[in-house]
Amino acid sequence: MEEGRKDRPCAVILVTTDAKDGKNVTVLPDWFECFDGIWACASLLHVPLDQLADALARLSRALKKDGVLYASFKYGRGEREHNGRRFTDLNESGLAEL
Repeated sequence: MEEGRKDRPCAVILVTTDAKDGKNVTVLPDWFECFDGIWACASLLHVPLDQLADALARLSRALKKDGVLYASFKYGRGEREHNGRRFTDLNESGLAEL
């Protein structure tokens, strides 16, 4: 670690899935208040919709108080397959329903 950054550990959270069938999703470990922020840019869109609420809850628990979670999705609602890969599209109302 560079000098002055020793108090700011960083971790990479890896979520993998077989995007072709939406199965074999690796479940996130149960971390509690470990991170100031989590960046999930175009990664959670491969989590099946029926598992997304749990994944977001686990990420939320991993944040410290006042932590920030960034997640991006293709704007829309529902699940789809494109070129053999599966996607979960989400908009504001879909997120609110989770």
